[in-house]
Amino acid sequence: MRKRLWDEMDQSQRAEYLDEYRAQVAAGKAADVVYRARHEAGLTQEELARRLGKKQTYVSALERGRGNPTVATLEKVIAATGNQLTLGVGTNTDEAA
Repeated sequence: MRKRLWDEMDQSQRAEYLDEYRAQVAAGKAADVVYRARHEAGLTQEELARRLGKKQTYVSALERGRGNPTVATLEKVIAATGNQLTLGVGTNTDEAA
């Protein structure tokens, strides 16, 4: 985003923008977790989908950051790869200003 546009936003517009930015970052992280778990397990999207009782397009959408998977959904997907989902908390140094 150009600084000029940011400066032209009021406080509520900035808050809305930051919420959307955070949601997109979270979706990207979830997509990366699903892709890496599937890839490391040596599974195709079709094989993972079959284990989940879903279609291949479902796995593809997750890996592209589409949708908003819950933690429970991510746990099921990761478990289907033979892994366990773990969550952590840390300091966020890449926060948008």
